[in-house]
Formats: sequence, C-alpha cells, structure tokens
Amino acid sequence: MIMAIKKWAALLLVASSLSGCAVWTKLDGGQLSHAGVSISAPADWMHLAANRDALTITRDGLGVQNISIAYLTSDKAFPKTKQSLSSDIAPQELAQRVIGELRQQPGLASLEVKQIAPATVAGKPGFRALLEWRNDRGAAFQRVVTGSVVDGGLFLAQFHALKRYFYERDVKTFDTVLAGAKRS
Repeated sequence: MIMAIKKWAALLLVASSLSGCAVWTKLDGGQLSHAGVSISAPADWMHLAANRDALTITRDGLGVQNISIAYLTSDKAFPKTKQSLSSDIAPQELAQRVIGELRQQPGLASLEVKQIAPATVAGKPGFRALLEWRNDRGAAFQRVVTGSVVDGGLFLAQFHALKRYFYERDVKTFDTVLAGAKRS
C-alpha cells in the first residue's frame, strides 16, 4: 500500500513538472533576446520560452499565428535534407533549400510557393518567400519565410498565420519585428 502511494506521488510530481514545460511570458514591447536572436518585441504578444532552438512569439496561439526567428549553425541548417550551407550561397538557392527543408515537415509536402524575392535579412542579402498550404482539416495558411547567411550560419525568420483575417492583420507586425531582428 505504501509502495503504491509512493508510485502515485512520483507520477503526480512528474505530471505536475511536465505541465509547466510550456513557459509563456507576456511581452511589453521591449527588447527580447532568446536562442541567439534579439528583437524589439511587440506589446501584448506572448513568448514561448520553452523553445530553446528559436525565439517564438504569438498573439493568439501557435496554431493561429506565430513569428519564429532562429540562428542555425551551418551544420544544423538543413537537418532533414542534409544539404550544406556556405557563406557564398546565392539568396535564390538559399530560398530553395529552406523551402525544401520545410516540405519535409509533416503536413507541408503540398506547400505552394507564391513568391520569392530578394530581401535584406539581419543586415545581409537574403530572400523573402510567400508560401501557402492547407492543413488536413482544410484550413488555409500563409507563411512568410526570410533567410540570409550571417556569420556562417542561417538566420531564419518566419511568420505563419491562418490566411483568413490573421495573416493580413499581423504581417505588418512581422515586418516590424524582422526589421530590428539580429543575431545576439
């Protein structure tokens, strides 16, 4: 009986510690640095501190819209496609490799590329791509993906939102965040 109580107590301890893994912080509009990236954070958005690989923020929930900015070392830039990253890669080629990597993620194989254009990202020549897809329930999404090579690694900023209402409402916020984003 005592052994059973100890097991239940241990399970409750584990469950309670796991429930706190997704640590959210409400943003006040100041500077935010996380995962090797620094931004001027938009007020009233939330920061997901539990994501160690990228700075991730949202206003209404990750499945509704989010901004994710990451600095990936060259050996971690393309883990699924195993492509290489070089400092002299052309922005158009970099865009194709990033999109190829995204298509390896579950649910994104049918990603449609609507536009790819040159852009300055983190002060370096890069690309800006507009992508669209539908999830398995038919909801339409748009994603802006921007990237450049910074200090030999991939600086990647993405904005993902439901196409209806949320994309148009929040893409300007992404552009403002991106304009001040840098490697920290």
